[in-house]
Amino acid sequence: MIRYHASWILPISQPPIRDGWFAVDRGRVVALGAAGKRVLADGAQVIDLGDVAVMPGLVNAHTHLELSYLRDEVQPASQFVTWVRGVMRARRERPDPAVLKFSAPWSARCRNASTAGPPSSAISATRS
Repeated sequence: MIRYHASWILPISQPPIRDGWFAVDRGRVVALGAAGKRVLADGAQVIDLGDVAVMPGLVNAHTHLELSYLRDEVQPASQFVTWVRGVMRARRERPDPAVLKFSAPWSARCRNASTAGPPSSAISATRS
């Protein structure tokens, strides 16, 4: 077991802990607390991380499932705008049949009714 000390521990289910520690056993956090409160008398190796804040890893769950069909079609780019332009070019060159099936009738109904339609990106996918 390893017990890490840090200036701040930022747990998910309770307020931040100043001058805190957390214990890791076989790759999992098994305990945490404030320094001086509960000390594990287990012979754990102690590592002082210094003046840092420790928090759980964050997961970016943001996704665009409607673009899944373009997997491996758009190369990574060093600039975001360059990458987005690549995505839009790929969508124009290879529109998703499901998007076409959905957006084309909707676009026609909106034009006929003189009302606003789906987002312009959905409409542009219907153009070749």
